[in-house]
Amino acid sequence: MTAPVTLTPALLRVSLWRRAAAMLYDAIALFGVLFAAGAMVLILRGGEPVAPSTLWFTLYLAVAAWAYLAYSWRRGRTLGMQSWKIRIIDARTGHPPGWRQTMVRYGIACLSAAFAGLGFWRCLWHPEGAAWHDSLSGTSLVRDYRPRRGGV
Repeated sequence: MTAPVTLTPALLRVSLWRRAAAMLYDAIALFGVLFAAGAMVLILRGGEPVAPSTLWFTLYLAVAAWAYLAYSWRRGRTLGMQSWKIRIIDARTGHPPGWRQTMVRYGIACLSAAFAGLGFWRCLWHPEGAAWHDSLSGTSLVRDYRPRRGGV
């Protein structure tokens, strides 16, 4: 039998590439969420489409995206994070983040993406591998080394 692994900060750090892979998986899930949200509006409008760049519809879709991500983050991980063995925690307590933290994280991540992903690239040189939205929301991504159910 091998000795247990000591989880050091370096082992727990999530690389930018692992984050990107999880975000790709989450984009696929988010597409489904936004498709369903848009379909609900179309049904409520009796099949009449919404004009492009309508502010209320854009905000509605942004809230739908946040709701999916916030719900997942409050449970500790999204579908993409689960696939890539990543967990999100409150950096102070080690528990999943609160609702306020999810709002700040989502808002800053959107701004970061708008600026060519600069906040995400920060992971490469930050000592703890944190992106802007990690630091400003008080959250942290860590590798999930917990054994699977059944001990396998």
